[in-house]
Amino acid sequence: MEKKLFSLILIALLAGLGGGYGLGYVIYQPQIQNLQSDLKQLNDELETINSEITNLNSTINSEIANLNSTIVNLENKTWHFVTNFTLSSEERVSQLFFVQGETWRIKWKLAQAWGSGTHFIVWDENGNGIYYSEDVSIYTYMSPYRNATATHYMPYGKGTYYITVDYGAYTVDFTIESYH
Repeated sequence: MEKKLFSLILIALLAGLGGGYGLGYVIYQPQIQNLQSDLKQLNDELETINSEITNLNSTINSEIANLNSTIVNLENKTWHFVTNFTLSSEERVSQLFFVQGETWRIKWKLAQAWGSGTHFIVWDENGNGIYYSEDVSIYTYMSPYRNATATHYMPYGKGTYYITVDYGAYTVDFTIESYH
């Protein structure tokens, strides 16, 4: 009898364990699968975010390098000679000249003048007038002396230009410089 009782208890215990395991599996398996699915989805999202962060870091590093290069370029800019020429009542139009920088300047010196002086006009290579100077005369700048001078800054950028002068009897020396 003891053997039968012992066998019965053992069978009941094994059946309980098997049933409990089966019941636990049936109850908890869907939750485990949902948790595994959520974990995989979170892992995928984390990989996407890490990829985006890597791309942003790359973009930021590239922009920092560009800014550093710009700063170096700005720090190294200086005035560079482009050309010089003389215009007079006999020769009123300069040759074309190319400006490399975004800013450039015209330095002029009125060497001789007889009468009222003149104006000069800056033209782009297409013949569009882009700058008209005030009166360039010894009366305006250093009356009554000769050799009046001035500098005009041109924010018109890189390009090909030429200069003409208007009326009057004069000789004006021009020097063109580019800032780059």
